[in-house]
Amino acid sequence: MSSEPGTSLGYVLARLAALDLADWRGLPPLRSGDAADTDTPAAAMLGATFEPADVVPLATPPSATGARAWLRDGRVVLVDVALDSEGAAFSVPDSLGEPERRLDVTYGLQHLPSGEWIYAARGLAFVVDDERVRHVLGFVACAVDEYEARLRVSFATTRRPLASTQAKEGL
Repeated sequence: MSSEPGTSLGYVLARLAALDLADWRGLPPLRSGDAADTDTPAAAMLGATFEPADVVPLATPPSATGARAWLRDGRVVLVDVALDSEGAAFSVPDSLGEPERRLDVTYGLQHLPSGEWIYAARGLAFVVDDERVRHVLGFVACAVDEYEARLRVSFATTRRPLASTQAKEGL
């Protein structure tokens, strides 16, 4: 684990889940060992350039429904916290101001116009549905274009035909 409490993975998760982000300046340096109590990593791709990364589930902080981290070369490059969709409404903190960019995002099967709010210089992004935060992502502060190319997470669900449909169609 990281030696300073403010740079531990648990501390980062708690801050993201609580939207305690007024002084957030990007993900602190975290090594893959900080996520050592998790399952075996799964291969994943991030960003528009589909850069490889490993993704691991993390212990879920209070007020969240899930958490995961993406790793590259032994470093945590991105942390995602899914907020409770059934509990109290979460909104992007006013202290962050306007996002640097808003992008359309597919969340599950739903298209959310301007649903991803990016504050890349602060190392933050949010998936927002009707002004309600569904996911908060923390990463090392960077340019918006770098976030899009190397770090952006796909939240889309791909519909696939049922196995019985495939068999009928000879697939």
